[in-house]
Parts: sequence; structure tokens; C-alpha cells
Amino acid sequence: MLVSLDLKNTPIWGDTLLAVEPHHADALKGRMELSREAPRPEEIDGLLTALGQAGTGPEEKIAIHFALGKAFEDAGRHEESWSHLVAGNDLHRSRLRYDRALDAAVVDGLIQVFGQSARPAASASSEAPIFIVGLPRTGTTLAERILGSHPDVHAAGELSCLSEALSEAVAAHHSLRDLDWLGFVTALQSVNPETVANAYLRLARPWRGREPRVVDKQPTN
Repeated sequence: MLVSLDLKNTPIWGDTLLAVEPHHADALKGRMELSREAPRPEEIDGLLTALGQAGTGPEEKIAIHFALGKAFEDAGRHEESWSHLVAGNDLHRSRLRYDRALDAAVVDGLIQVFGQSARPAASASSEAPIFIVGLPRTGTTLAERILGSHPDVHAAGELSCLSEALSEAVAAHHSLRDLDWLGFVTALQSVNPETVANAYLRLARPWRGREPRVVDKQPTN
């Protein structure tokens, strides 16, 4: 039997890797994020040394800046923490290639595709899924927990079934590898909504639970 363990979220992973490579940026960042104690002065000095020895690419520096942001925050040195968080975010932002016009076109296309879909009348007896959507940190998890506390409702968590169903429907007529976001949204205009709905129900079936209703809390939906 093959057992796969995700050690990236454990202190053991960071300590083991740092024993081999003391200035490994991701390991330093991970260990600092998992720490629940104020850092020792030598830990902060080690992070500053690692920052000075980081390669020319931004990835290592971003990770170490964020590690220092957490370290200085835990040490109560908030101005220094903020300066490293700003530096890390500035470096991260420099790597982004954001196209506002493309984003607007994608959103307009989504509105055109889904804005014309018929909305079923609300019914307490329907077995249709209850979708919870919204931006992160807007209370979607709280809404899911409230609904999931009802004896007839199963909270299934953040399912990927809708995006999988949409991709499946588009892939029936197009090569997904050849489509960018705008091309994908354009292809959705020729997709039969009933086909997507049936694919969603099939993909979500293993996660529905035994209750009559199921909640799918996926903000990206």
C-alpha cells in the first residue's frame, strides 16, 4: 500500500529541509508561518542573512520577506514587519501580468452566458444543490455552517464539480489546451445548460451525503 503524506504543512518538513539547506526560502517561510512563539533573535538574523543570500529571481526574496513580516510581527516590531510585507508584495506584484481589458471581456462574456439562464423558482422540497458564492472573507463559510446545521442539509464544502462540468461540456467540442480564458468563455455560449447541469449532478453525487439537500460553497462558482 502506498501512503502519500503532505508534509509541507508540518514543522517537521521545514526542519528536515533546513537541516540540508539552511537558507531554503520556502522552508523558512513555512516554519515561521507555523510558529506560535515569538522568534529568537538568532532566527531573525538567520532570515536576514538568507534574504541577503537569495538569488537574483524574486521567488526566494518574496518568501523570505513574508517570513520576516511574520517574524517581526510576532516579535512586536510592527514597523519592520510592515516594511517586509510591502517589499514582498511589491516583488510579487512585479511578476503579475494583469490585463484589465481581458478581465473585463471575460466577465462580460460570463454575464452574457449565465445572465440569460432561466432561474428555477425557489422550493423547499427541491433536491437541487444550494450554491453559496461570493468573494473570499465575506462570510461564505459562516453561511455554509448555518445551512449545514439543518438536519436535512449536507454541507459538502468547496466542490470543483461545476468548473469540471463546464470544462467537460466545452471539451466535447473544443481543445481546452488551445483556449485562453476569453476563448473558453466564448465557447460556453454554445454549451447546452442542461448538459452542464446533468454533468454537475453526476460529478457531485459522491459528495452529496444522505440528506435531501446539499450545499456547495465554492466562491469561484
